[in-house]
Amino acid sequence: MPKATAMFAIAAVVLCPLTAAAAPIATFIERLDLYVFGRLSLNEHGDVAGAFYVGDDINGYAQMVAVQSIDGALHALTKPQSEQSFDYIAHNDDGTVLVTMSGPPDGLNATLYYPDGSTFDIDPLTQFGLNAAMAIGANNVVIGAIAAPGGGLEAYRWMADSGYTLLGDMGGYGSFARDINDHGTVVGVAELPHGSEHDQVAFRFTDADGMISLGAPVGGRSEATAVNNHEVIVGTTRLAEDFTDRAFIYDDEHGMQALANSPDVISFALDINDNNWVVGQAGSEKYWDSFGFLWTPEDGMIDLNTLVPESFIGTIRTATAINNAGVIIGLAIDGNTAFTYRLHLGAIPTPGALWPMFGAGALLWSKRRRL
Repeated sequence: MPKATAMFAIAAVVLCPLTAAAAPIATFIERLDLYVFGRLSLNEHGDVAGAFYVGDDINGYAQMVAVQSIDGALHALTKPQSEQSFDYIAHNDDGTVLVTMSGPPDGLNATLYYPDGSTFDIDPLTQFGLNAAMAIGANNVVIGAIAAPGGGLEAYRWMADSGYTLLGDMGGYGSFARDINDHGTVVGVAELPHGSEHDQVAFRFTDADGMISLGAPVGGRSEATAVNNHEVIVGTTRLAEDFTDRAFIYDDEHGMQALANSPDVISFALDINDNNWVVGQAGSEKYWDSFGFLWTPEDGMIDLNTLVPESFIGTIRTATAINNAGVIIGLAIDGNTAFTYRLHLGAIPTPGALWPMFGAGALLWSKRRRL
């Protein structure tokens, strides 16, 4: 098994457009009814899936799953759940919603909610114990992690006609799939054996190559969070010398690189669209002390609060997803109140008009490792 070697250099990530692209501007921003934090999902239509609370202070509150469509209408999918909580919610362009709930009777289980109103409970493989479904792609392909026979979690892919495919690990305690693109490429994070140079690394899985490590800074760690349809991957590294988190972008030709033209601050890359525009959180790992960002190859890291209209009341703290039309969702705060938002950008280039061409930035890792 060949071992990757670390290489650091001065370089810059420059994505050169084949057609001119104007700087992004926010055409408008709206406050959503859905609940805050990580239980949000955005599709290409601009619809947002998430959870919201129903009830009152006297009778108590319960959670429901709903989709808030691009026209603002709220469509409830579940009945109020008082003993269960929604750990992960995702949906695809076909309108199928994936919900992972924790609580009785089985601890952690996943259900598909189809556009026609029908539902399907994904077999949790009870001999393994739990199913943490994270994302749903084209043709309702589900990815996530499941309790492995030998302990720990193992990344998986699930399809209705073929069931589970376990994606393997890298010899450590487990692996966790985070995202899948339209071609079936899966990305996530895997732990390495005790005593390895890194304790966990970002991975990419394809049927052709299996699970491949994307590497990490020497002595540090990495985690992949999203992949677009050009096979460009984003995520976060943690540097060993100061335990600082830094957002990265990766492709096969140039390896893992820090987002160019981004300030020397803590940052987490959470999503990427097919224009190679990246969104995430920067400034702090604590959402109440951070800002949501948009990163573009032309403009570098942009604080989303500088793009919103002056009439917007609140501060954008995170940006969790972006689609090809330039719709961004995330968390904002107004005083002591946290809420979700949907931001609409203008001046969006056509998907595929941008292609990665790298010149001067921070090269984090130069080689892949195949298991």
